[in-house]
Amino acid sequence: MPAVPAHTAPDQCPGALRMFAASDGLIARVRLAGSPLTVAQARAIGAMADQLGDGQVLFTTRANVQLRGLTDAGAAAFVDRVREIGLLPSDTHERARNIVVSPLGTAAPLEALARALDQALCAEPALATLSGRWLIGLDDGSGDIASLPLDVTAQVQGSRVVLALGRHHDETVWDVGPAADPQSVARLLADVCAAWVAVRDARPDTPWNVDDLDHVGWDALRDKVSRLLPRATAQVRRRSTEPRLAGVVREESVPGGSRTSGAGPGTVTLVLKAPLAAISAAGWLAACDVAAEAAGTLAVTPWHTTVIAGVAADVASAALADLARVGWVVDPADPWLRVHACTGRPACAKSRADVQLRAREIVGDLAADASTAHQPPAGHRLPLMISGCARQCGHPATPHLAVVASSDDSFAVRVHDGSHDTQRGLEHGTLSAAQVRSMARGEGST
Repeated sequence: MPAVPAHTAPDQCPGALRMFAASDGLIARVRLAGSPLTVAQARAIGAMADQLGDGQVLFTTRANVQLRGLTDAGAAAFVDRVREIGLLPSDTHERARNIVVSPLGTAAPLEALARALDQALCAEPALATLSGRWLIGLDDGSGDIASLPLDVTAQVQGSRVVLALGRHHDETVWDVGPAADPQSVARLLADVCAAWVAVRDARPDTPWNVDDLDHVGWDALRDKVSRLLPRATAQVRRRSTEPRLAGVVREESVPGGSRTSGAGPGTVTLVLKAPLAAISAAGWLAACDVAAEAAGTLAVTPWHTTVIAGVAADVASAALADLARVGWVVDPADPWLRVHACTGRPACAKSRADVQLRAREIVGDLAADASTAHQPPAGHRLPLMISGCARQCGHPATPHLAVVASSDDSFAVRVHDGSHDTQRGLEHGTLSAAQVRSMARGEGST
């Protein structure tokens, strides 16, 4: 059982109603609960970013969007607008609606399950107390969503949905029911969450997540869930690397048609990456314009991308070129798919450095290397996450190089397994900013 420090207070994840006060103003988060945005909803978010926030739409690792830099007056207007566009279905449960869905899988069944699960969660009063860090993943069987630090993994395998809890208990898997019956599966998943709440509330500590439990807590949760669901013989599949997708990711004109909702013959699906998990309001609205001429929706993923299905194949190249000009990453070889950073200074008071500046320097180096055909060794191709403090907010959920600032020119570097467990991976010591840049290019010792 992993050693996870006990929590002594509620989590501080922001919501639409309970915002977080940062150095640059309030942060407000809109939980999408695994469902794609309509173009009208997405355009409203872009307008709010421009009119109420700092001009950017931000992406989170739980596939939500947020704005920052709001004033008190702007926050009040934000709540009214989010409610008007249907993205605040429950005041009591709004921070509990953390659902993520495989973005490129069998979209129609998973979207139906996400909607049904959202309704089932909001219908149970006790589930309003779920932590803002509680996370339910609906995986299409590819293991993409199952790679995340989920509390509840519901994975489609053949005609059935199977369930695993946490990241350390894959030896115990349950059968939830037929994938073709999203209402029943959703009700059972909500019952599993209620079982968690009962176990959590019986404990003297305040665990946020399944992996916070010691063996006594896990045994109690396993026993409760086993009274709800039969065991399955299948094993949950989990990817060990993060998806690095951008540009055209699926041709939809193949025989048999598309697996992506809203697409059809002669269309493609586009994936757009937001570098540093942020895109300008203008860039966001440009993506809305493309979606309006396609399937009419934008899906947000945990990897800081948005997915637009149903784009006519004969206009896709021109659309990608236009989107690149307003800040989106659309090239699958772009170094921004590998390099990540948290907010950092000056917007975050906890940060020890301007880590986004360091990330931009590294991406510039990698882009220059690519232009001269310099390729780093394969061992240097792990994702790289630069964090302003030891909290490492928003770090990848799969193995990566963790670069943690102690000052503007001092960074602790180690291999991180992507989990929230205490890390014991290979340490590279403390490096200067210049040494980190060399390491990222494959020139320094790792």
